[in-house]
Amino acid sequence: MIHNGVKKSCVLSRVPVPRAVRQGAVRILNQQSVSGGSAPGKRELVKSSASATSTNAVLRVKTVDTGNSQSPLPPGPSFFTPFLGETLEYGDKGPLRFGLERYAKYGPVFKTNLWGGDLYMVCTMDLFKAIMAEDTKLVNFSVAGTFGKLQGDFVTKILSNKDGARMPFRRSLLIAVTNEALAGYMPSISKIALSNLDALARQDKWELNQETRKWGMEFANSLLAGLSDLTEADAKKLRDDLALFFDGLFTFDVDLPGTPLRKAFDARQRLLDRITLSITNQRDEMLKEVEKPLPGQPKVRKNMLGYLIDQQLAAGETVDVDFLSGLALGVLQAGTDTSSSGFNGLMAILGQMPEVLHKIREEQEAVVAQYGPEYSKQALDASRYLDACVREALRINSPGQAQFRSVEREFEVGGFRFPVGSSLFLNTLTAHALELDPDWPAGAAPGQMRPSHMDLYQIQKCFKPERWLDPNPDNRPSLLTFGHGPHTCLGMALYILEAKTLVAAMARQYDLQLLTPEIEWQEFPATRPKHDVFMRLVPRRG
Repeated sequence: MIHNGVKKSCVLSRVPVPRAVRQGAVRILNQQSVSGGSAPGKRELVKSSASATSTNAVLRVKTVDTGNSQSPLPPGPSFFTPFLGETLEYGDKGPLRFGLERYAKYGPVFKTNLWGGDLYMVCTMDLFKAIMAEDTKLVNFSVAGTFGKLQGDFVTKILSNKDGARMPFRRSLLIAVTNEALAGYMPSISKIALSNLDALARQDKWELNQETRKWGMEFANSLLAGLSDLTEADAKKLRDDLALFFDGLFTFDVDLPGTPLRKAFDARQRLLDRITLSITNQRDEMLKEVEKPLPGQPKVRKNMLGYLIDQQLAAGETVDVDFLSGLALGVLQAGTDTSSSGFNGLMAILGQMPEVLHKIREEQEAVVAQYGPEYSKQALDASRYLDACVREALRINSPGQAQFRSVEREFEVGGFRFPVGSSLFLNTLTAHALELDPDWPAGAAPGQMRPSHMDLYQIQKCFKPERWLDPNPDNRPSLLTFGHGPHTCLGMALYILEAKTLVAAMARQYDLQLLTPEIEWQEFPATRPKHDVFMRLVPRRG
């Protein structure tokens, strides 16, 4: 940043805000550095404020002259195993346990090495929000390694904000997630939800991981990429290729026959071929329409790509099929993975808590009495307890376990310096955990590896939808699953609508039975049951 001819970097400082904003201070570690800017010495827990006695403060960005910082780099191990780093331990423990253990040792920000590269992990809510609030000013999406290679040039340019491309493109997407657009998706959403539930109810039992993967795929296919009415064989091929593509996004950068990266490249090409054909067909159908959409007055479309094609046609532009295909692949991968993981956690929780499903059913009876039996956006917006259940499941079992960013301008946060080019791992799960338990691990029982409100093995203590129903919004938890600040994922509203439709339909028409006595969880690459979980849907009488 240039100010008065002087290049600036950024430092996070604290400013007073009304007391209601800081209900229960988030704690951070005040690193007391020793002389010479070396590694921090003894750590002291202090309130997230300008001093240890004030709690009325939040973090914001302040620019300072580059080169004036004497702050040290974040702490961490002095040596990492070549090539592997701490990847194996991270894969074994998952982001929550891995992050909390190092938070207790190093503080809220520390250095680690994953997938062959150094990065800094940010663990606390206030620091996470402060950095993400400055997205594209301080940091941008990290497109390094295999992730960037597989996204392709078009999507990488947007994600990395090359030539300032990210915000204009984001604004162009807003048209596809307006209230009118979301309401227009409801016939497709309810059709997918009802048909899948009906099919499951005709089975003696079904496996949770397998079915929720199908749900996520079908919603994403239809609503994001326009790949609807697929045969089961085609749908399976699509699921298999997406799985290969996803496996290659975060792997070692070795492109040899048989490696995950090579398999991902091959799967990517097959996916692009299929998506390109779908976009071409949509474009040709829209060109045949007698009434053309006017700029700023879009027609209601069945999927996101329909709105993007409309924009290009209304502007008199040639539809860029290659760009839209690359974009569709990105959102298809992200939408499928996020949705299926979200559905998975939500259903596993509801299967263990029939009393919660009973409350949802009671609410749906009242909603139907007021709005009728149709699954409309208006009816689902009125389902406040159901909405709280979906959000609480996302808080505990976050599909978006982290936000990866690359530092564009040197800045300081939490008393540490982050050079240009540094890679950041903003840990969603630890931020959720430490927001409600800022003193962690103080008070933890021997052997306790996470706060009870994030422990899926203590589901009755963990899952509390009532957290989201407090009349004072300042008392509700934060939700970082879809990011934070100016670049919160635009798919958030769509996923919540899909999840609410599924659960509302299930509560109205079926009883859910969990047939697996105990669920063992894994956290990496996503939080989901480690083994098969079998369930049954039983139609309700009357």
